[in-house]
Amino acid sequence: MDIQAYIATGIIDSYVLGLTTPEETSEVESLARQYPALQKEIDDIRASLETYAQQFVQAPPPGLKDKIWAALSEEEDQSNGTFFAPQADSKSDSITQIKHSEEEIKIVPEVSFWRTYGVAASIILLIASLSYNLFLMNRLKQTENRLAQAENERSSLAQQAKFNEIRYKDASTALTYYQNPDNEVVQLKGTQPTNQNTGAVVFWNRKEQRVFLAVQNMPAPPPGKQYQLWAIVDKKPVDAGVFSTQAVAVQSLKEIGKAQAFAVTLENEGGSPVPTSDVLMLGEV
Repeated sequence: MDIQAYIATGIIDSYVLGLTTPEETSEVESLARQYPALQKEIDDIRASLETYAQQFVQAPPPGLKDKIWAALSEEEDQSNGTFFAPQADSKSDSITQIKHSEEEIKIVPEVSFWRTYGVAASIILLIASLSYNLFLMNRLKQTENRLAQAENERSSLAQQAKFNEIRYKDASTALTYYQNPDNEVVQLKGTQPTNQNTGAVVFWNRKEQRVFLAVQNMPAPPPGKQYQLWAIVDKKPVDAGVFSTQAVAVQSLKEIGKAQAFAVTLENEGGSPVPTSDVLMLGEV
């Protein structure tokens, strides 16, 4: 099972927040017992929620508790007090106060009570909503980063696979030249102290006078320069063509009918009719 793909669906976030159905909850808990990585993700999300809650917790203003109790006490006194109602006499301008001594009219402070706690609840919900939104944004960013990382890894693996495929084809091609009995294999080795590890292989088909070269371990030439192969015929260099150090297993060069050795020099791009630099690699036939 692809755990990362399952996590990317967002069901783990919903599970931790208690938003999954009973079937989904059972599924997540069952998978968490089977896959430690999934259980770790659940634990990490819970820890992240706790961290966010601690970051956004706010202490109430000083004296808020006393103000709330004072307001409740005042409303309670009003609910138990005496109610005075003015009564107008149509025949007189005087106002008679009627005191209800036997039956008191109690005022129930329901509206004020629920208004106070409604405001407090709204503030709490607002803070919780902001914290949850920030948490979701952070989780979204983490998921995007994971997907980007997975895409980079996939692209890197695809490039590596392509490179390996090319190397395999190159190796297979070179093997056919090694196995051809008409080809003489000449191993070229570095002649300078600084290029002892460089090398190339010349496949010379004396019968067909064809020359092929496979680069084994050669650095790229400097800008404006190119490697050139020479056939040593009666101690004289004969141009066998320029070649590349790119990922090409076997390159076909100029026809050579006779040779006692092969050598490589570094020339200007495009080659030279005669060598103009020291021999970098040499191999005898």
